[in-house]
Amino acid sequence: MEKIPVTIITGFLGAGKTTFLNHIITNNKDKKIAIIENEFGSESIDSELIVKSENGIFELSNGCVCCSLNGELVEILMKIVNQVQNISHLVIETTGIADPGPVAYSFLADFKIQSTFKLNAIITLVDAQKIEQLLEETIEANKQIIQADVVLINKTDLVDDYQKSVVTNIIKRLNPQAEIIYSEFGKIDTSNLLQIDAFLGENIERKTKIETDRNSKPKFSVSQTKGSVLEPQGKKLVQHSEIKSFSFVIEKPLDVIRFDTWLNAMLNGDLAKIYRVKGILYIEDFNEKVILQSVGNKFITEGGGAWQDAELRKSRIVFIGKNLDPELLESNMCVYNEDDPLPDSEFYEKIMLSQVDMFLKNSKS
Repeated sequence: MEKIPVTIITGFLGAGKTTFLNHIITNNKDKKIAIIENEFGSESIDSELIVKSENGIFELSNGCVCCSLNGELVEILMKIVNQVQNISHLVIETTGIADPGPVAYSFLADFKIQSTFKLNAIITLVDAQKIEQLLEETIEANKQIIQADVVLINKTDLVDDYQKSVVTNIIKRLNPQAEIIYSEFGKIDTSNLLQIDAFLGENIERKTKIETDRNSKPKFSVSQTKGSVLEPQGKKLVQHSEIKSFSFVIEKPLDVIRFDTWLNAMLNGDLAKIYRVKGILYIEDFNEKVILQSVGNKFITEGGGAWQDAELRKSRIVFIGKNLDPELLESNMCVYNEDDPLPDSEFYEKIMLSQVDMFLKNSKS
C-alpha cells in the first residue's frame, strides 16, 4: 500500500496557520485530505466548510475529513485510516506554542505509523511584523523555525521591504536549509507544498551537501593532535540570539560505535542543546552512505545508497542548536583510528556527570 504523505503546519500564535489551512482545503479539491488539529475551536477550520460530524471526525464540503487531536496520536491516526478510505494526504496543525519535534519524530521512528504514513515536510508560518520579538522572548518560536523545511513569511503586506529583508536574514541564519516563501493572508500555491519530500534521503543529502559546501571552506582536515580529531582551518558559525548553526565536513571514516555514543550524549546531555541535525555519514567498513537526521533529542539513520566510484567519500553534517560549542563538536567527533580505539575519557566523564545531574533533578521534580 502506498504510504500517506504527512505535512505538519506549525507557527506561533497569530501567524496565520488556520487561514493557511483553510486555503489548503479550498484549493486542493482534487485531493482527499485528512486534517488533525491540536485544538478544534472558534479559530479553527471555517465552519462553512464543515458538512457534518460523527465520532469526532468532521466531514468537509470538498470530501476532506478533520478531527481534533484530543488523544494519543497513534490511536487517532489508526482511527482515521480505518474510517476514511482513499486518503491522499494528512495535514497536522499544531498549537501556536507547540514544539513540532515530538510529532515529527513519531512519523520517523514509530514502526506502526511508518508502515502507513511518511513525512512530507514541516511548514512553519511566521508573522513578518512580530517574529523578531517572539524569537527574543520564547524558545518555542525558535524551535518552530529551526525544525522547519519550509518557512512561510506571512503578512508581508503589512511590512516594508526593509523589515521583510531583516526577517528573511534572521530565518536564514537560524535555519540555512529551510526554503523561504512569502505570502499575504497565507495565499500561495499549496500544491507543491504537499509534495516536498523533505525527509527523503536523497533530498537530505542534496541540501546537506549544498550547506556544507557553502559554509565549510576550506574544508576541515583531520588533525593528528591528541584530543582533537578535526583541525578547523575555516568555519562558518551563524547565530541569532543563543541559537547557532554549524556545518562541517570530515574526510576520514567515522567509528560507528563511538559516533553513536557521542551523538546520543550530545543530544541528551546538558553541555549543549541540539534541535536539529542533518547529515551524510561515511562509516568505516560500510560501503553505503548513511543518511542521518534528528528531531529534538532523538535521531534516526537510513541507507543512502552505495557510494559512486567518482564520489569522494566524506561525512557532511549540519547542527542547529543552543549553546553550541564548535570546539566541543570538533574535538570528539570519533573518526576511526586503529591506534586509538577509546574516546576521550575526560569528555565522556563530563557527559556522564551531566547525565547524572539531570537524572537527580528529574527525580526530585
